[in-house]
Amino acid sequence: FVGEFFNQQGNIFYLFEPLWHIERTVFFQQGGASAAGSALVYRDVLKQLLLCDLYVLEPFISPPPEDHLTQFLFRRGSSRSLCEDPVCTPFVKKVFEKYHCRNRHCGPLNVTLAAEACRRKDHMALRVVRIRQLEFLQPLAEDPRLDLRVIQLVRDPRAVLASRMVAFAGKYESWKKWLSEGQDQLSENEVQRLRGNCENIRLSAELGLRQPAWLRGRYMLVRYE
Repeated sequence: FVGEFFNQQGNIFYLFEPLWHIERTVFFQQGGASAAGSALVYRDVLKQLLLCDLYVLEPFISPPPEDHLTQFLFRRGSSRSLCEDPVCTPFVKKVFEKYHCRNRHCGPLNVTLAAEACRRKDHMALRVVRIRQLEFLQPLAEDPRLDLRVIQLVRDPRAVLASRMVAFAGKYESWKKWLSEGQDQLSENEVQRLRGNCENIRLSAELGLRQPAWLRGRYMLVRYE
């Protein structure tokens, strides 16, 4: 819901989880150098998006856009900017759009029109969960073209897990079985992954609250729930 505060502002171009496409396309193993590599990829894509270079997403969208047209941008309907004129082009019959606009019928997303609309707005806001540690955003915070601000939403990890068990049921079958049967069914890898998430939240929050020079005046922590 925090993203909606920005999404409802007419002078802000808002995108919901654009890094979802990268996670679906590029495989990274858990931990170590691979985790750091994934963070760098996410950061580089994030930088281009903040500059309204929406074309950076095209290599990661499946199936690939044709002539910068796509029906498969994740959660397009969650972005007011992608569903208003002139980005909302005339509806095309018999063309299935997986993530369609909620309140009006639009044609396939024209990435060029979306990028132009982004450049006309005063601000760009992104809702992302795939940046695991705040420190990876330092080069973006120090880039004068971006004037980056960061709001870290901190939520009880138990609530995060409960939410994911509903939203991504297939990936959390063992957790659901453990919850229903109350037996020790979980692998050590799954437990460590949850602990790793908690550790990333803690490290990022501690860094943000210390207010190093590159974050001073650019960081806010919000406790959800």
